[in-house]
Amino acid sequence: MAKNNNYQNRKNYTKTANIEASSESVESKAAINNPVIDIVLKWQTLIVFLFGVMLYANTLSFDYTLDDRLMIFENKFTKEGVKGLGKIMSTDAFVGFFGENKNLLTGGRYRPLTHIMFALEWQIFGKNPFVGHLVNILLYGLLGIVILRLLKKLFSEYGNTNWYLSLPFVATILYLAHPIHTEVVANIKGRDEIVTSILSVMSIYVALLYVDKNKIQYLLLVFAVYFLALFSKENAITFLAIIPLTVYFFRDKKTSQTLFVLLPMFVALAIYFGLRFKFGLMKFDTKETELLNDPYISATVSERYATVFYTLWKYVQLLIFPHPLTHDYYPKQIAIINWGSLQAIFSFLVYLGIGLIGLRGLIKKNIWGWIVVFYLATLSISSNLFFNIGAFMNERFVFMSSLSFSVLIAYLLVKRPGVLGKLLADSKTVMIIILVILAGYSLKTFTRNYAWKDDFTLFTTDVLTSTNSAKVNVSAGGMLIEKAQKEENKEKKLEMLELAKTYLYKGTTIHPYYVAGWVLYGNAFLYADQYEQALLCYVNSLNIAPTYQDALTNLHYTAQTTYKKNMYDVSARCFKTLIKFLPNDLDKRFELATVLDDAGRYDTAMIVLNNILKVKPNYYQAYNRIGQIYGKRLNNIDQAIVFLEKANSINAKDASVWENLGVAYGFKGKFNESINAFLKAIEFNPKNSQTYFNLSNSYRFLGKKALAEEYIKKGQQVKVTETAEKK
Repeated sequence: MAKNNNYQNRKNYTKTANIEASSESVESKAAINNPVIDIVLKWQTLIVFLFGVMLYANTLSFDYTLDDRLMIFENKFTKEGVKGLGKIMSTDAFVGFFGENKNLLTGGRYRPLTHIMFALEWQIFGKNPFVGHLVNILLYGLLGIVILRLLKKLFSEYGNTNWYLSLPFVATILYLAHPIHTEVVANIKGRDEIVTSILSVMSIYVALLYVDKNKIQYLLLVFAVYFLALFSKENAITFLAIIPLTVYFFRDKKTSQTLFVLLPMFVALAIYFGLRFKFGLMKFDTKETELLNDPYISATVSERYATVFYTLWKYVQLLIFPHPLTHDYYPKQIAIINWGSLQAIFSFLVYLGIGLIGLRGLIKKNIWGWIVVFYLATLSISSNLFFNIGAFMNERFVFMSSLSFSVLIAYLLVKRPGVLGKLLADSKTVMIIILVILAGYSLKTFTRNYAWKDDFTLFTTDVLTSTNSAKVNVSAGGMLIEKAQKEENKEKKLEMLELAKTYLYKGTTIHPYYVAGWVLYGNAFLYADQYEQALLCYVNSLNIAPTYQDALTNLHYTAQTTYKKNMYDVSARCFKTLIKFLPNDLDKRFELATVLDDAGRYDTAMIVLNNILKVKPNYYQAYNRIGQIYGKRLNNIDQAIVFLEKANSINAKDASVWENLGVAYGFKGKFNESINAFLKAIEFNPKNSQTYFNLSNSYRFLGKKALAEEYIKKGQQVKVTETAEKK
């Protein structure tokens, strides 16, 4: 491999950089004067784009996953298409899903650019995950192109007689292949990371064009591109530090000239924050009480920062060896540690070392300094060091930061400084190492993509990695319940429900106050016909959140289901629990009375019904039920008629009241009144076969056999329809 005489001595780096940047980059001049270089650049560009696209081509058949429901197919504003653009521009990104601003993240999520893209795609293609994945992978290929162009502008002196061993090309290919990017690219919602990265990198490139050529139009471009970057995701704020420092490292310009490039960026930032302020999206006083939205909620300040440094070390680990990967680092996958832990001390020392290398590089203006600055700056906003981001860590948080890692590896392999220069003297050896790394990265990326096929695959895959995460255990359990409901084979269904219960038990054990987890745990028992266990789970959920609607709804369903199965004791307990949490819901009290009545506990049912009437004297259903009890249970027909007529006077359009009156009149031998009552019942509910049979009997007692036979036949016809509908 030919030696690069421009970079034999790191001490001469500044001089080299200054010569290279005197007006326009050496690379640019060479490209103009050398058509071969231009052809090579085109080939590198094509290879980079195709490589990025092919790595994720297998995602094209995938469904929506994870937060896609929040941003796309269950987001009201997205589904409104063009009509929803106004709301998208003026609200937090999740308002279209929640219906209100939940303030789940400090400062909120104001990322309208990619949200607009989702809305336009919905307008044109409807619910179509293929299009979403296609756009993502094309944008990823485009990101590779802009990174290649930027790196060639920064590291033009790191060329090579072998074009495929130039630092910009090697770094770009390594970046694209890194498996830690799968969370961003394979998940459609991850587009915000891709787009803001494209625009942020372009901001650096355009800023350098201005510095090199000193033309005002490039300042306008800086403003436009950076403004769009901010509108993609707030991470672009970190480039306010990266861009001037990049100019400092790679161009020999006066400080005033360097800082001047920041002017359009600050204008863009002012407009961005002005809009956020106008739309009420500048709230930084979010007080969170849920562990899943604040993993440090019970940690001391000391414990928080010890744990933060540990998670920062985990990023380094995953950049070096990206296995195993997971989308879930929720509590308690990462354990809270203190400064007495060797993990915390080691992690702090690692970052102290990184910081010192960066400081030394900053002073000497060398490549090490830029790598460290880029890494720390892009990671800072999601590091938890400066404000709580609501999660320990996520692989997507180093999507942009990993570029500096790729540049570092490429530099160590291509330039081979120090000891590596002796170990890797042969270009063929270097090429083999690069190919081995690329093969490993690519294989891992391609296979990891399959975890993102759909929610079921993602959760049931990552629960095997994030074993101590309450969220993924509960999510996996929930997905198994959904699949079990669709399973026709009873044995397989029960197997899935048992596995779901295993995950849900672990999730609720890890986080005992996980309201949704307890509801899903109850659902697993409910669908396995284990109703008493389901009741206990719903009670646990309601003890934590007394108004949680899913728990109340599912508990009501359990009460009704057990009633239909004549499990009156369990049903009564369910209704009593509902009444405890819904003391003003008279309908639930009435249903309880119905259960008690059918269970033979007439006296208790009467007490419940009379208590309802004390609260609401015109609750006609209570009079109707009391009338039934007097007639059917206590054989007191006169009292039955009194209460039934009272019910009828309040609501004369209820078929069941007319039906009961017809029966009571029949027992008293008042068949004309009975017939009139049954005819009224049929008028308001013509689909009850028993009413026709009762009416037929009343006609028979009056000797009207023809009418009796007519209504017998009608009743039989209705009975056939009833049976068919039940099937």
